Amino acid sequence: MGVAKRHTAFAVVDGVFLSVHDRETPGDDEWQAVIDMVRDRDADIESALIFSDGGGPNAHQRKLYAREVARSKSRPRAVVTASALARGIVTAISWLGPRMKAFSPDELPEALDFLGITQARWAPLLNEVAKFRLQLASTSS
Repeated sequence: MGVAKRHTAFAVVDGVFLSVHDRETPGDDEWQAVIDMVRDRDADIESALIFSDGGGPNAHQRKLYAREVARSKSRPRAVVTASALARGIVTAISWLGPRMKAFSPDELPEALDFLGITQARWAPLLNEVAKFRLQLASTSS
């Protein structure tokens, strides 16, 4: 029996909650693990940098996330995606009050600036993003 296909990879790296989504919606258990990490590591997280290839939480999962971010609305969150649909979802979530903004992949420097991340901190974060993308590509269904 193969390993279940993962659709998101995440960690806290240098004070940044870093998450990478592939094109699919994460499973409920996978999404709960994201919520649990954000809750458990709250004191360690200054900002969030999320990359999406078009996938992301479904309506129920967004509702769970909205409850969690209600406690930390001042923490900036940047979502980097080429998907207009995902950027629209980010806009809708931002109406709930959190400091959240969507960026195209070409706007990555602007996203990092929005989060207050200096250039000296970019390399470790982007190296982790590359590792996450490889992990997601290598899981089998």
